[in-house]
Amino acid sequence: MDFEGISQNPPGYPFRFPSQGNPIDGSIPKRSFPKKIGPRNTLPPHLLAQNKKHPPPRKLGSPPKDGLFKEPLAPSPSTAKPYFPNGHSPLSPKEHISPREKANPNPSPLILERTTRKNHPPPKNTSSVSLTPKEAKKASGFSSRRKWVGLLLRLFLYVGTLAAGFGGYYSFRETRISGWIAVKGISMPKEIYLVHDFSGDVKALRENYLNEIGPCLEEIQNKRENLKKARTDITALNERLRLLKQQEHVAETEIQIVAKEYQEKADHIWKNEGALLDQEYDKKLEELKERFQQKAQQLGIDLNISSAEANSPEAWVNAYNLALYNPPPEIDPVKERQWAEEELKKWHSFETENEKKRTELKLKTKEIQSELGPKVQALREQILRIQSRIQDSQLEIAPLEQEYANNERELAQAEETERKIKERFLNDLEKIPQNSIREKIPLGPDGHFEWRRLDQNPKFTPGQYFLWVAIKKEGKEWWSLFPFPIHAYALTEIVVLPESFVPIDALLN
Repeated sequence: MDFEGISQNPPGYPFRFPSQGNPIDGSIPKRSFPKKIGPRNTLPPHLLAQNKKHPPPRKLGSPPKDGLFKEPLAPSPSTAKPYFPNGHSPLSPKEHISPREKANPNPSPLILERTTRKNHPPPKNTSSVSLTPKEAKKASGFSSRRKWVGLLLRLFLYVGTLAAGFGGYYSFRETRISGWIAVKGISMPKEIYLVHDFSGDVKALRENYLNEIGPCLEEIQNKRENLKKARTDITALNERLRLLKQQEHVAETEIQIVAKEYQEKADHIWKNEGALLDQEYDKKLEELKERFQQKAQQLGIDLNISSAEANSPEAWVNAYNLALYNPPPEIDPVKERQWAEEELKKWHSFETENEKKRTELKLKTKEIQSELGPKVQALREQILRIQSRIQDSQLEIAPLEQEYANNERELAQAEETERKIKERFLNDLEKIPQNSIREKIPLGPDGHFEWRRLDQNPKFTPGQYFLWVAIKKEGKEWWSLFPFPIHAYALTEIVVLPESFVPIDALLN
C-alpha cells in the first residue's frame, strides 16, 4: 500500500518519529501539517511489510531524557532498525506476552491488528514529516472539505430529526369527541346532532303557545270546577236518596216485625183458647148427634140425615119429627117431639155460651191489635214522609244531572280545542331543531358515538357547542339539549344521563 503524502504520525497518536535519512541534531521543524490526509490504514505503519520507513513506537511512559527523539544517522533501508529510548522494543517476544499469545505463538493478522490497536492507540499529534508545499496545500484543502461535509451532514441530521419529531407530533395529535347515551330499555336512534342553541326559539314558541292556549285552559278549568261542583251535588243527592230509601226499608221492616208480633200473639190466643172452644163445640155436636141416633134406634124409626145436614142440629130435629108421623102405637109422638125440642134448646144454650167465649177471644185479639196499631200507624206515616222526600230529591237531581252532562260536553269540546292547539305547536317545536342542525354524528346500537379529526374541519374550531339527542320512550318523544366544549387537540368525553331527557310536551308548559 502506498503511504505517499500521508503523515507518518497518525492523528491522536502520542509519539513522533524523525524522518528517515535526516540527521539527529535535536531540532524539530516548525512546520504545521494537517492531522490526517488520505485514507487511514488499518494497521500502524511500522507493522506493514511494504513500508520500511516507519520505525516502531517507543514504549509508553518512557520519554527521552532530553525531550528529543534519537535515531541513528542516515541508516540504510536495508539495515535500519527502529529506535527505542529504553533500549528494547515493547514488542519483544520476551516481554508483554499474554497467555493467549503463549498458547498461539503465530496469531492471525486480524488478531495481531486488534492486539496492536489495543496496546498502541493512534497518536494524537501529527508527525513532523516534511511535505512539499503542493502536497501540503492539497492535504489542507481535502481536510477543509471533509470538515464542511461533516458539518453539513450533522446539520442535516439535526434538521431531519427536528422535522421528524414535529411531524410525528402534529400527525398523531387530533381533536376528538367520544360519548355514550346511558339510557337503558330503549331503541337507540341512528344518529345524534350537533346543533345551534335553539333554546331561545323554544322559549319564544312557548310564549306564543301560552298566549294562545291561555283562554282555552281557563275555560277548561272553569268547566272542570263546574263539573266538580255538579258532581258533588249529585253525589250528595244520591247519598240522601240512599239514606231515605234505607230509612223507608227500615220502617217497612219494623212494620213487618210488628205485624209478625201481632200475628204471633193472636195465633197464640186462637191456637190455645180458641182451639179449646172448637174442641168443646165439636164434642157437644157429636154427642147431640149420637143421642138423636140412639133415640131413633130405640124407637125403631128411620132417621135419615143427609151429608149436607150432618153438622146441623136443627136438621136433625126436623128429620126426627118427620120420622114420628106414622109411629108405632106404643110411641107417643108428642112426648118425643118435646124431647127433641129440649135437646135443641140445650144445644142453642151451649152454642150461645161458646160464641160468647169466642167473642171474648176476639176482644183480646183487638186489644193486642190496639196496642200495636199506633206503632204500625206511625211507621206507615214515616214511610209516607220518606217517600215524599225521595220524590223531592229525585226532582232536584234531574236538573243537576242535565247540567253535569252539558258541562261534560263543553269540557270535551274545550279539551279537543286544547289538543289541536298543542298538536300544532308540537309540530312547530319538532321543526325547530331541524333548522339548527350543524352536523350529524352516527350513533351505535349500544349508545356509543365518536367524532374524530375535528382539527381538520375548519367549521368546528375550539369553543362551546350544543348536542341534541332525541329518543322514543313510553310512547313519547324525549329530548336532551346540553352544551359541551371542544378543546383543541384533546379528547372530549360526554355521558348523556337519563335525567337530562325531558318529554317535548313539557317544553311547552
